[in-house]
Amino acid sequence: MAARSQVQELIASFKPYLLAPDVTFYLASSDRSLKERMEAKTDVKQDDTDLFSVSGRLARLRANFEVLAEEDPSAVTLPTDGARTSWPTSSSSTWRRGVLNPIDVDAVIRDGRVAGTFPGEIHEGVAWWVAACFVVVSRASRIAVAHDGHPSSTVFHRRFCRGAINAQHFGCQVADLGEADEAQLVHAMKALGGVPGGLLSTTGDNDQQTVTIRLYDAESQPLTEDTGLAKVREMIATDRVPIPVNDQAKGRITARRDLVETA
Repeated sequence: MAARSQVQELIASFKPYLLAPDVTFYLASSDRSLKERMEAKTDVKQDDTDLFSVSGRLARLRANFEVLAEEDPSAVTLPTDGARTSWPTSSSSTWRRGVLNPIDVDAVIRDGRVAGTFPGEIHEGVAWWVAACFVVVSRASRIAVAHDGHPSSTVFHRRFCRGAINAQHFGCQVADLGEADEAQLVHAMKALGGVPGGLLSTTGDNDQQTVTIRLYDAESQPLTEDTGLAKVREMIATDRVPIPVNDQAKGRITARRDLVETA
């Protein structure tokens, strides 16, 4: 927590001078791949060699980048170990949001859920967008959020929670259930007095995963086109995702495993 606070404090003074980007790419690579690239450099500096020669330097650097990415709604993490990235070429207006990290909103947000192959049709930033828009559409001051325990789901879950607490003036309080199934989520939503909720899950293997975000209204019913899903899709399609708010207006994420254990 001390390291996280230090990173946030250091970057805070620069934020007023930075333009808000549509997308910020955080390039990730393994230690082995990074070493290979360093060996191929012709202008190696002391800072480069210190990454591996100074104990803990690389680990701290990675941790700092993870803090920044988690707080950044425009963040898209791209694995670079032998990877090649291609972008959609469709000129359809349904390819949103931003120029370099679009999604096909009509394909991804439909049939009562938000879902897409990962990586490919969907990325972590979508979870932030969906959560922020969901809170605004629901006018929710509290929501409950859970995931199925899959590594990809946990990443999307963190971004979903961050998006929810950054939704305009609502100051949304997020009850983070951690790993839970639909029945446990619904129990928690009711225990909290009837609040909206979100459940994130992942299916498939490492080569072809599908991440799904299911949204529920305050009556514990799946969100449909008529009860808010269409409005969430429209907000994302028209680039009206709420921008991050200051600390005073931001909500809070609270771990509520107790609600799962009593389900």
